[in-house]
Parts: sequence; structure tokens; C-alpha cells
Amino acid sequence: MPIPPSTNQLFRASGRRGKFYKARCYMAWLAEVAILIPRGKALEGLAEINIEIHGGEGWTHRRDLDNTNKAVIDMLVNKGYLHDDNTKFVRRITTSYHPPTLKKVRAICVVYLRRTQS
Repeated sequence: MPIPPSTNQLFRASGRRGKFYKARCYMAWLAEVAILIPRGKALEGLAEINIEIHGGEGWTHRRDLDNTNKAVIDMLVNKGYLHDDNTKFVRRITTSYHPPTLKKVRAICVVYLRRTQS
């Protein structure tokens, strides 16, 4: 899937009454993911999530790796792959970065979701 926006860019505050709304970049990412990722069946039991960021165009070395997690995990819940993202269902989240091996390649995010015993 495409690289998600940073957690810092997902929501914006409205000038009125302190309401929050999804930012344009987040809405665009969700629209792209909606086309690429089908709805799934929720994993039963405890889950482990492994998020791999494969660098390239669209990724900067100054970006914080952990700021990719929220959008990806919320997407897994919204698409039905997880019942929820709290500790009742998710016991481990790992995120890793892999530098690009080719020039002019688009950065991507690869997610592995598996059932775990603990």
C-alpha cells in the first residue's frame, strides 16, 4: 500500500468549537487504500502486526518511523481485519525501515498481520 501520512498530519482542528476533521492528505490516502485493499475477515484471537516501510520516492529520512503506525492500524480495523486495536486484541506492533535498492522507486508500506499465542 502507499505510505500513510504521518500521525501528526491525520487530523486538523476546526476554528469553531474545537472539532477535529480528517486532513486532505489522510482522506486521499484512505481513498487510495480503499481501492487497493479489500475488506477482510477479523483475525480471531491475539494479533501481532509487522509494518515494513520500503523507502523511495515519498519517504524522507527525516520522517519518524513510528508515525506510520496509527493510520495503518486504524485502516486494519476499518477494513475488518481486526476487531479493535486495543491490547485486548493486539499484543505486538513492530515497524521497520528498509532503504530503497533501486533508484526512482516509489516508497511503499507492507503490513503482515498474524495470530499470536501471547
